[in-house]
Formats: sequence, structure tokens, C-alpha cells
Amino acid sequence: MEIIKGGIDSFEPKNKEEENIKDLMLVAFSAILIDCSNLKRTPCLGYSKRKRVDEGAPLRLYKRKINEIAHDLKVLQKSYGKNDTASKTHLANSKDYQHNTSYDLVLTSPPYMNGLDYVINYKIEMGWLGFAENHNQLKKSRILWSCVTTFLKD
Repeated sequence: MEIIKGGIDSFEPKNKEEENIKDLMLVAFSAILIDCSNLKRTPCLGYSKRKRVDEGAPLRLYKRKINEIAHDLKVLQKSYGKNDTASKTHLANSKDYQHNTSYDLVLTSPPYMNGLDYVINYKIEMGWLGFAENHNQLKKSRILWSCVTTFLKD
């Protein structure tokens, strides 16, 4: 895993397109972290005593994920063409939000306030991607997430 992350970190984007490429590389990397470890999500993060990961799994799974992303992007481009339409983000309760525009796609993130500890469940991604370096930073993230979900819930 260190080799893949080191390779991604050493890539220095020279323009916005290359920044987007690096972001996709990080998405692919984060998508394989659980599969390349002795962790499992069922639904919360935990250890699996029976899981064995072979030495070549990280590179093989990373290559597969990169190919999946590239395929998905080709399908989207073929279906929708090059789209320079700006996206819009609204922080609101989807039950109450009033709008006058029709949208092609709406993504929501329901706050499962008591059902899932997002910070603990995604701590491996947060650590590897540099969002938290220690447990104190994870605690601060949990407090922030609680504030955001409470705000969204109201």
C-alpha cells in the first residue's frame, strides 16, 4: 500500500486536469483499502480473523479499480458528452428545500445520527488520505460530524 500511496503523492499536478487525475487516483486508492487489509465492514469497521490478503493484491486491485473508473468515465462521456455545466451544492434538509429548477441528478447524504459512526467506520481512509493523523484528530472530526448531522437533521 505504501508503494501505491507514495506513487500518488509523488505525482505533482501541473494543471487542473492533472489535479483531477490525482483526485481520481486517490479515490481508487481509498476504494481498495479494506480489501487490502484484514479489516471488514459489516456494517461497521472491524477485524476479520479469517481474512487473508495475498502480497500482490494491492497492485492488482488498484489496477482493477483504475480501469473501472476509466470505463465509467468513458460511459458517462459517451452518454452525456463533454458537460461544462456547473454543479450546485445546497446544504439543506431535502424534505424542506424549495427550488424552481429541475435537476438531472440529486445526491443526498442522509444523516444516520445513531446508526453509524462515520469517523470510526472510515478511519482507515481518513488516515491514509491525510485527513486525520491520530485519535485526537479523529475525535475532532466526530464532533464536527455530529454538529453537521445535527444541523442537517433540523
